[in-house]
Amino acid sequence: MPLLELPQIAMTSDDAVVFGSVLDQVLPVKVATWDALDPRQPFFNKSAALQLGDLSLLSTFGSGFDGSLERRGQAHLVLPYAPELAINDYKVEGRTYRFQEDGLFLSQEESQLRIHASFCAAVVFTFPPESLMPVAASMAGSTRGSLAIQAALQRTTVLDRRADPRLGTVQNLLKQSLQLIHGAMAASSGSLNPMLQIDDLVRRLLVMLLLPQLLQGDGGSRGNSSATPDLGLEEQPHDPFSHDALVQWMLANLQEPISLSDIERRSCYSRRSLQYAFRQRYGCGPTQWLRRQRLERAHSILSQPRPGLTVNQVSQDCGYLSQAAFRRDFLRRFGQKPSEVLRQQRLHP
Repeated sequence: MPLLELPQIAMTSDDAVVFGSVLDQVLPVKVATWDALDPRQPFFNKSAALQLGDLSLLSTFGSGFDGSLERRGQAHLVLPYAPELAINDYKVEGRTYRFQEDGLFLSQEESQLRIHASFCAAVVFTFPPESLMPVAASMAGSTRGSLAIQAALQRTTVLDRRADPRLGTVQNLLKQSLQLIHGAMAASSGSLNPMLQIDDLVRRLLVMLLLPQLLQGDGGSRGNSSATPDLGLEEQPHDPFSHDALVQWMLANLQEPISLSDIERRSCYSRRSLQYAFRQRYGCGPTQWLRRQRLERAHSILSQPRPGLTVNQVSQDCGYLSQAAFRRDFLRRFGQKPSEVLRQQRLHP
């Protein structure tokens, strides 16, 4: 599971009550009761907590448990792992939600929670609900996005991937992003470069999980219209691209963290329309275009390296979570690996 093998943030416990106290420390909850599912059996839990701005992640793996707690004004998404082992029953304000492979979204509105887990294997995302509203608005290209996410945030629900296959797609994307986060932290001794804009990536995936129609950029709904409201996304623009000021702003801020949500907000285009406009003019999406410009900057930096510079540092400064992807794109663009450019400059300064 992601994050658990990072010694800087990993925690282990052989006592269920101690594990409950860990939850008190790393999540905005107050644990009332917490015990092993079978007190006669040895208990084990390994967890890791990570803070990304006002978004927190808890990766946890171990013995089953039974507990009750009070949540404090935050929304939660429970993303299960090892569904073949775990059956989860969450009782929220008297209503029981059972799930194995599907995610569970817990709205801010409901505070009393009782959990019965046959096996503990999940990543829990905790966030203030209002933090998703500007992201949804920028992705939809209108205030309808924030209104739609506000409605979705008020419903505690099992995110049933059988009812809507897009939910399974986004859950898999979330898991992939967690593996990339793990890799980025492992490569940089437990720190995360703000250029990676990981918090924006996670928020966008959370929005798409609650509004899966954004995954494909369609404004219509599938199935129950109350579950997937129409966002009223605008049609593709007739002008292939008219935001030269946006491009100039991106070029002027290559050295600063720029998220896709930032680009969408400045363009006033929806996710779909912005992708279309960039592809019409540049043959790629906005984040790919931004990385192309940063690759030029990376080559310049590697050609005049400062003492102690590493390829991983340059990779993350270009917004890459994966060093392999950075090497691939750099080689394709310049015909050399970044390590070769760095080595040549150090041998022949």
